[in-house]
Amino acid sequence: MNSLSFVRVLRIATTVFVLISCGVDGGEVCSGVRLEYRYNRENASLKNVLAQYVQTIDEYIFDSDSVLVSVNRLPGTSWFGPFVSELDLPPGRYIAVAWGNRDGRSFTEQTPVPGVTTLRDLELLFDTPYEPGSDLRNDSERMYYGYRTFSVTGQGISHIPVDMTRAYCELHVAVIWENGDEMPARSSTFGMTVGQVPSSCGSIPVYTDRNGPVQTYVPAIEDYLVCDSRVLHYIPDVHAVDRPVTHGASMRMDVAGLLRGQVISYRYCSGSHPLLGIYIDGSLLANKLLDLNVFFSAMQTDPGHSLKQEYNILLMVNSGKITVGLMLDSSGWEEGGQL
Repeated sequence: MNSLSFVRVLRIATTVFVLISCGVDGGEVCSGVRLEYRYNRENASLKNVLAQYVQTIDEYIFDSDSVLVSVNRLPGTSWFGPFVSELDLPPGRYIAVAWGNRDGRSFTEQTPVPGVTTLRDLELLFDTPYEPGSDLRNDSERMYYGYRTFSVTGQGISHIPVDMTRAYCELHVAVIWENGDEMPARSSTFGMTVGQVPSSCGSIPVYTDRNGPVQTYVPAIEDYLVCDSRVLHYIPDVHAVDRPVTHGASMRMDVAGLLRGQVISYRYCSGSHPLLGIYIDGSLLANKLLDLNVFFSAMQTDPGHSLKQEYNILLMVNSGKITVGLMLDSSGWEEGGQL
């Protein structure tokens, strides 16, 4: 490219930037909204670390009647920083819903159509077999969810932060035999299942967290200042009784005899009864499924109210009895109990 061509390209690029960034430095006035997506690891970080956890965002904009206006897929980069969406919308009230990290394992039953699809219609379904012909399901995506109402005034660009919340459950399981004589051979085939797990999720929040205890979502108090700096975590409405599935995963035993595995799924709900099973050469450990809700109840922990569902549990086996304990680096559980 010669120098003259380079200058022309540079002028075009500069012009495009000026057109899409009017009002950034108080110059030209333009209408619309700039949605600035962010994630702070459920109040564990003061920084926006969204780009470390999310690769893409599917953005759905609804009008004040909850009817779909537009659908956008946001990459991790833009003129204005990671995951910033600039929209040219007429003045009015709107709702933004965002799903991060969807990669095809979760899908909408009907293709969203602007002018037709409503907010209540926008549901995600998960249905990815563990292997062909299996009734078990593979891991779901590590999805993130964002929700925010906002207004477009027509008096310039409104900057609206949209906080993302983890919309998946990460269950880590380790098994240890207290009596070495009961330990299975390392050459055995190991696996785990987690049943009665939701696989359907709506896009309307059911709980919210405003830098404090998680509360029931109330639409009447969802208005906030345009440049509100508070973190507004919303928890999506996972459907506890619709389409429950059983996830399956392989497990591995290390040289010390510790058996490990993990399952990534949709969030557990309040009152969910996820059933954990450990299999050795096809046989169920202790001949029973473990109802993790018993443990949640004993620990006075409500998964539905947890912003971050990441559980690290240790199963200690002794003479056919299983005791559940806490693994280091887990969150939310402080001690164990017998199941």
